[in-house]
Amino acid sequence: MKVQQCYLDKRLILKYRIFSDSNAELLTDLSTISSFVGLVISLFGLGVSIFLIIEAKKISRLFLGKARVPELVKDLKNAYQEISDIMPNFEKNKNEIFTKFLESKSLVENLEKKLTDDLEKKKCKTYKSMFFKDKYFILKHRKVEFTAAESWVLLRELSALITSITEFEKDLKWN
Repeated sequence: MKVQQCYLDKRLILKYRIFSDSNAELLTDLSTISSFVGLVISLFGLGVSIFLIIEAKKISRLFLGKARVPELVKDLKNAYQEISDIMPNFEKNKNEIFTKFLESKSLVENLEKKLTDDLEKKKCKTYKSMFFKDKYFILKHRKVEFTAAESWVLLRELSALITSITEFEKDLKWN
């Protein structure tokens, strides 16, 4: 009664005497091996799929940058021009200047998301950080208004950022 000592699948095979005892064990070993190979292939396929998704996101970011960066740079240049036109009468146009700086900050935040170069992103973060003042060592507090000196510094930083991003935009055309 060798049939009773074997596993269920072996019993079925031996009951109909399709395969001998040694072939039945080989058959169950092959099924175990094939299921393991299937698992390995599935995991490999999952890894390839994840890799392709990551690469597709990088490519879409690159094309999004190429499409939107020129338009955002143009808007930043317009904001810079508007601010520099009204800066000489700072005391008279203080609120309007602050509003224009906040608009430029929003444009820089939007631009930062589209950039692929870490150096340019860092320059955007530096410009954005000028709109906050340190309060106690860790906390940051949003500035409500700027002095004339701070406004000129912001304008110079905006000019430098625009120049840097314009050069980056030229580099995008070569890629």
